[in-house]
Amino acid sequence: MNARWRGGCLILAAALITVIGFHLKQRAELIALKKLLSESPIQDRLAPHSILSGTHEESEGTRNGALADSDDDVRGSERESLDQELERLRREPPPLNRTLIELRLSQLSNDEMLDAFAFLERHSETGRATDEMWHLFWKRWGQLDPEGALSKADDAIPIYHERDRVRKHIFEGFAEIDPEKAAALIVERPQMTDRHRAIEGLSVKWAHSDPEAATDWALDHLEGNELWNAVGGIPWGINATQGHQEALAWWNQLPNQEVKAHAFRSLSEIYSSERYQATAEDRQSLWNAGADANVYRTDLTARVALDFIENDPEAGIALFSQEEPSNSGFYEGVSLLIQNWTQRDPESAGNWLATQQNEPWLDSAIWSYATQIRSLDAEAAEAWVSRMKSDALRSRLQP
Repeated sequence: MNARWRGGCLILAAALITVIGFHLKQRAELIALKKLLSESPIQDRLAPHSILSGTHEESEGTRNGALADSDDDVRGSERESLDQELERLRREPPPLNRTLIELRLSQLSNDEMLDAFAFLERHSETGRATDEMWHLFWKRWGQLDPEGALSKADDAIPIYHERDRVRKHIFEGFAEIDPEKAAALIVERPQMTDRHRAIEGLSVKWAHSDPEAATDWALDHLEGNELWNAVGGIPWGINATQGHQEALAWWNQLPNQEVKAHAFRSLSEIYSSERYQATAEDRQSLWNAGADANVYRTDLTARVALDFIENDPEAGIALFSQEEPSNSGFYEGVSLLIQNWTQRDPESAGNWLATQQNEPWLDSAIWSYATQIRSLDAEAAEAWVSRMKSDALRSRLQP
């Protein structure tokens, strides 16, 4: 009995070992497969046997008929519609699903555009079709068939947050292929809906390759707000391909102060953003260039003020004292610097300010300092206000 029992146990153990070994092998293979998928290019997930993806190469075994099952899979994948493919990609785990769909949209062929539109329209209502997906879709159609894209542009659904930028995105794509033709089409259609957006998209992309040509076209063919859209877009294109310093060099060559003033807004945004890695010296150079042309931007001035607070506030005051004041005698740069200095170290800012006398910008500095300390010490703030000479600035301090 014991021998039979032991034999049965051995058989059961052997069976368990076999089963466990089988499952361990399956698990190892699954882990290896997941690792392979994670390491493979995203391109491999996009209809790998489609003509568009260009990733399928028929193997020797397939040609010899040795891999008939695999060949059946190929024929099956070729029958997958664009809608099925996009739905399959949508079911991938986030955020990979969005990345895959965006990549696929950037590779659409012209005969797929209407199907892709239907997919995006269907999923916009649930929030699954993002603004970036729509952007890539319109840009791609602009590359392939700008006339066809424009004929469909009015059908962009209201839930698409950047609906007013559809023509901008179409002309971004068009300009990547042929900016001169894109520019000619804009000139031919003075009544185009959202024409200023089309001009913006063209200008940014044209400036990637030839900012001088883009500038000459804008100055020759545009006026008013449309011209300002163009000269506002060109610095972004230059910055994308050549950097912010080249964008400033372009700005310095503009023909007049009015054009410079409208282009300066874009430069200020570029130089003030951490994304584009402009240094404190870069920002100061831009501020000086603007001051020479009597062009100022509050966002740039505030960013330069912060640079000086971190290093040398008094040097910042010296720079901003060169600013052309407003009609009421207000020095914005001095005020912004004192504001930030007071927020960081009110005692140091107050002690320094107490040593200043008869400076033309002093009222602006006192106004800013008093505004900051008023909630902490109203009596001290009023004492500072009493030193101000400008009734106009004093009246801006509301009780």
